[in-house]
Amino acid sequence: MPNDISTERTQRRQHLRELLGFDLTSARLARRLTQEGLASIIGVTRRTCSAWELGEYAPELPHLLALRRMFVGDVEALDVVAV
Repeated sequence: MPNDISTERTQRRQHLRELLGFDLTSARLARRLTQEGLASIIGVTRRTCSAWELGEYAPELPHLLALRRMFVGDVEALDVVAV
């Protein structure tokens, strides 16, 4: 039973990261920004932006807040707490 709960949480977190990545990509492209351009504005590497967009991991809270300020209203998944 505990493994089922753990697996479900892991799958849910992955799903949220994927949603965030999709929304982040859409918002970035709508602003005509490259990953490199966004990375420069936020203060991370291009690879970090790529990892966020691919759902490999979610932004840390300071970056999540910076993204929310930048794309307010554009990125619905940013209202979800970083996973």
